[in-house]
Amino acid sequence: GLLGVGYAIPLSDYWTVSLEGHFGAAGGGGVDTGGGLVGAARVEVDYWLRDNFAISVGVGSMQDLRGGGGAKPVTLHLGVKTAFTTFH
Repeated sequence: GLLGVGYAIPLSDYWTVSLEGHFGAAGGGGVDTGGGLVGAARVEVDYWLRDNFAISVGVGSMQDLRGGGGAKPVTLHLGVKTAFTTFH
């Protein structure tokens, strides 16, 4: 699994740009990760249909951090985002 951080930059009431970075263990299934430690980054553009629901499209990349693997996929994302709230 991967663990990461992200930052959202509001462009308007409806549009947001999200930047994310991740690192962690990956591999298996014949995927060459050079030892399993990978890093990933992505950027997404979100269009908020409501205060808590958005359509998102983005692009990202993943790379092994030890330099020995051959897997360097570029990823394309299309999805939905929902904001959640916790109550205390």
